[in-house]
Amino acid sequence: MSVGAALCFVVYTVVTLSLYITMGSLVIVLEKTVNNGEGISSFMLNQVAKQWVEKPIVGAVVQPRQLGNNFGMKCPDDYPEYIVERMFHGADVTCDCLGIYDPDIDTSDFMEVGSTCDYNQTRAGCRPGFPIMPFAMHSFNGNLYCGRRGGDPFLNATRPDFQTKHCPSGTLPCSNSTSLDNTFCYNAS
Repeated sequence: MSVGAALCFVVYTVVTLSLYITMGSLVIVLEKTVNNGEGISSFMLNQVAKQWVEKPIVGAVVQPRQLGNNFGMKCPDDYPEYIVERMFHGADVTCDCLGIYDPDIDTSDFMEVGSTCDYNQTRAGCRPGFPIMPFAMHSFNGNLYCGRRGGDPFLNATRPDFQTKHCPSGTLPCSNSTSLDNTFCYNAS
């Protein structure tokens, strides 16, 4: 083996080994970051894992809007769970100049977040947007959507046998239109 080939082999080995060590260290750091909940949000993954062990919603009712004050509306006892339940994280004060074009303001056709409208913006027709505190949203279009859970959680759902492509004895597929991967089997009795 010539000196040039030996040198090339040594350089290649050192560079490759350095790259493997660097990438391995990066993977370890990222794994710790995700597992400790630092920096990278795992909220969506945690939500999916939580929902896989919950029983599915098997019944639903709509509580229509009532005249007057709808605060304090609750789901009925036989459908105790809010189906629409998401957190609104609030809104900051804004100055809404969308659709306003005026040479005297530097926020033409823009929504400025975090500050109120000044004199020139107000004169030009910009509209103030007031802050909104965070709150849990339980209704949609004024109606409550309430549900009841039952059956097996998604994690324990009965699925077709992948070799026979049929549901186990005593069960039927929920749909004949879905792929085998997306089919669940329910109790036929």
